[in-house]
Amino acid sequence: MSELLTKLPAQLRELATDSLYERLAYSHDMSPVEGFLTGDWLKTVPDLVVLPHSREDVALLLAWAEEERIPVTPRGAGSTSLFQSVPAKGGVVCDLSWLNTIGPWDLTAGTVRVGAGTIIYDLIQQAEMRGWTLATFPSSAPGGTIGGWFNNGGRGYGALLHGNLLEQVRGLEVVLPGGRIEWLTRDNSELPIEWFLGSEGTLGIVTQLEIELLRRPEAQGHIAFGFHDIAELQDFLTNYLWGPFLPYNVTFVSTTSGGQQLQRINWDAMLPSNFFVASFFGSLDHVELGIQRMRAFKSEYRVRQLPNWQAEKFWQDRYYNFRLQRTGPSLLGAEVVVPLAMISHYTRGIEQLATAQRKPMITYGYLINRKEVYVTTMFWSDEARTISYLLDLSLVSALYNIALKAEGKPVGIGLWNTPYLRHIYSARERRAMWERKQKLDPQLILNPGKTYRATKLLRPSVFSPAMLLTRGFRKLITRIGRARS
Repeated sequence: MSELLTKLPAQLRELATDSLYERLAYSHDMSPVEGFLTGDWLKTVPDLVVLPHSREDVALLLAWAEEERIPVTPRGAGSTSLFQSVPAKGGVVCDLSWLNTIGPWDLTAGTVRVGAGTIIYDLIQQAEMRGWTLATFPSSAPGGTIGGWFNNGGRGYGALLHGNLLEQVRGLEVVLPGGRIEWLTRDNSELPIEWFLGSEGTLGIVTQLEIELLRRPEAQGHIAFGFHDIAELQDFLTNYLWGPFLPYNVTFVSTTSGGQQLQRINWDAMLPSNFFVASFFGSLDHVELGIQRMRAFKSEYRVRQLPNWQAEKFWQDRYYNFRLQRTGPSLLGAEVVVPLAMISHYTRGIEQLATAQRKPMITYGYLINRKEVYVTTMFWSDEARTISYLLDLSLVSALYNIALKAEGKPVGIGLWNTPYLRHIYSARERRAMWERKQKLDPQLILNPGKTYRATKLLRPSVFSPAMLLTRGFRKLITRIGRARS
């Protein structure tokens, strides 16, 4: 038993482990990162892992951690790739997976209380059994937790019509540094719920949420259109979305090598390189009228409607992000928010990068409101080929740079996106964030070393030139390899 484990309060000791084998599992997330990239400047392996069973356990842990000045990193499912839930300074990982109760339900008011460690898909299934569903949900629903989703911004399918998760949260239970338990509501002026949305576990540990549900729709319908050019797709959606019958969700796909990439993820290779799928939910009349209007709207564009079965299958496969993760050997990419009016600019930049670096890429995204698109661009790599993989990592920063030129910004911060802080938040927003951190966590116990400022190696003055040089070297050796073959 380690010395730190012996110092842990007795009530928590049986909920903790100091086994190196188990601790190593918490030293990474979805992104495969070579150990020497974290090196001596980070301590990603926690000293302890604690799995609390109640909010009182979390409160006791944070009270002890503040007294002992031990860093605590909250963790849901670890389903992101920016190290939000990976320690930067060791300490304790607080694994919230046991806080997974669903209920009580108030079906009169259409709300439910749910533990932060609950898998989102489990909540959706239980809600649908009762005639309700979530108004918004992410593509990571089969593996992501409700608390992790909230802490990472709460964007998802359905946001176009219903807004992000914040719009559905009626109450929030959070344990603050020092162990104080607070129940926050929308009229709480001292501690607004908004402070904790997207805070990445740096202000407090969310343990429970009260969520407003949506009546399970009577009907749903899906329609898909293929475009020769992404600019036409952009123009179609820009003009359509300001009319009546707003879809529940619109997802678009753009590939740099067409059917070859679509086949890799088990989609029909005959699908066009640029297409979107619109999904309508609601009454039968609403769904039929929405699809009729969109079908009539297409007459003004060079567009072909795809078969109904393809549109329906695309929606059935809406959790395809997890299927992408299985097509390996591994995937790299970037998640960004880009104005709808700049999508063609963004995808042209992706095509130019893919051509210059000889690296096929696939881009997909969904509308989060009438003006913005949540976009993911991915490409295949192989962490087993260390040098090649490290060179491929430089392309991720290129994807972010393309988004910035298209008036977009990266999604999430964690550790790896700290070089882009000034692009994600304005100077005023960053000051406000830091003031909240100092107010709620003056000893910097919660998730330290991330989110608020870049470490020396990730400062833009160091990081940006290094990535530029690495991309140039990658491009050079790719050309040499092609010439030899």
